[in-house]
Amino acid sequence: MGVAQEAKKHGIPVFVLAGSIGTGIEALYDHGITSVHSLVKAPIPLKEAMERGAQFLEFSAEQVMRTFLAANTNRG
Repeated sequence: MGVAQEAKKHGIPVFVLAGSIGTGIEALYDHGITSVHSLVKAPIPLKEAMERGAQFLEFSAEQVMRTFLAANTNRG
């Protein structure tokens, strides 16, 4: 949370990539988190999620960066 709060002071976005997302994440936005993304897009067994964690992380990180870059492409 400290990193997010410091980033917020400097206008730097902070994206969270989590295994799954529960309720109550809205409070994170007040502390500097820009958005929260789940690595797992559908219910799967924990064992499979752990085994495929690197694959899920890579995919989700790419999607977040594509969105970020698209939103910032035409800025001066």
